[in-house]
Amino acid sequence: MPSAGPGRCTTPTRSPNSSGGLKFHNAQRHARHRVRPGQWHNPRQERPGHSIELQLTDFADAAEKIEVATAFDNFGAAVSARLGSPTARVAGPPLQYRWAGAEATVVLERSAASVWLYLITNARLAADDRNIELDEQGLL
Repeated sequence: MPSAGPGRCTTPTRSPNSSGGLKFHNAQRHARHRVRPGQWHNPRQERPGHSIELQLTDFADAAEKIEVATAFDNFGAAVSARLGSPTARVAGPPLQYRWAGAEATVVLERSAASVWLYLITNARLAADDRNIELDEQGLL
């Protein structure tokens, strides 16, 4: 998987820690951080963030749209096998499946050229949705 950019956690692994969090390796800093659900550690900011972003596929060109759609379907089936049916489907663009939790939501997104997986706090997701709606109304 290509680097997600400076300051982003890029290589997730299950952590055997008792807090039930995840451990992420940041290739930029070669350091490990314990992350609690709904938070992530950005080495450039000494405060918890509001989302984790993972690019699940490489960027595809126009001739590979079918492969991106197939990958999205396969990832959707895999997440559904663990979390159950999505709690929401957003027709987009971009197409999204969402699995809402008490504090955070797992979002699987198919962009025009790639598949992405997010863990985002519900507060941030609601704010993002509101901003998209305002933009579509021409109010932003």
